[in-house]
Amino acid sequence: EDCKKVLLNAAVIKLNEMSDYKIQIKNTESNLDEYCNQLKKIPWRDTFTLELPDSPDNIRFGNKTKNHRIKSAVSKAQKSGITIRTGETEEDLKEWYKLYLDTMRYIAVPARAYRFFKFLFDNLKPKGMMRFLLAEIETDGHKRLLTGSIFLTFNKTFFYSFNGRKMNEPPLHQNDFVLYTAIQQACAEGYKYFDFGEVTSDNEGLARFKSKWGCGTTQLYHYYYPLPDNYVPTNIDSGSGSRNLRKLIWNKLPLSVTGFIGDSIYKYL
Repeated sequence: EDCKKVLLNAAVIKLNEMSDYKIQIKNTESNLDEYCNQLKKIPWRDTFTLELPDSPDNIRFGNKTKNHRIKSAVSKAQKSGITIRTGETEEDLKEWYKLYLDTMRYIAVPARAYRFFKFLFDNLKPKGMMRFLLAEIETDGHKRLLTGSIFLTFNKTFFYSFNGRKMNEPPLHQNDFVLYTAIQQACAEGYKYFDFGEVTSDNEGLARFKSKWGCGTTQLYHYYYPLPDNYVPTNIDSGSGSRNLRKLIWNKLPLSVTGFIGDSIYKYL
């Protein structure tokens, strides 16, 4: 407890010596502002978390029906000829990034810059703090990348962080296969939680996808210092109408443009 107080207050002091920087902490703990009263707490969304057993053999995805559906989907993906491998080279990262840009354009969310993922690849992957799984299928003697995900790890938690998939491919449960593989790896390595990430309140489809894995939900909080200018603590998620309009416009932009806009936006987040 004393460590939290010292660390948080030191961060505020350090920030006051710098310019053009802000502190943002995303956490499930609801009392960090008690350790540093200069932090401003904002209730955020729920995150979907699967608690992992001691052995991969004991993993169960919710009730009997959900568990059967997940394993059936993975079996279908395997029978379709899909294989999973770890991305090891920067060429793998570049190929995946194209799918990521396409996916983010489809869901109308700004994409992060390639250099961000290159930094993760160069600095976190060698330390085992970044996992990079790719799903491929062989056609006419050539392997094609269908989807891939980046996972980050910290302490006892394995985080499902970024996904990119080929949007015009038929659904062969490739994403299910990637996630199933990652969950098996996380459990085998002793992680206690698999965090699927947060979902906006207006994205029912994504919430259903994450819920089918038997996850529980946990309240997230954002802590800021200083509080962002013009922050309004209500309506953190846009309504479906505005989201549909945004998606209609965003889907018509070239990938290079969406990447540029995303890079510009994230500089200020």
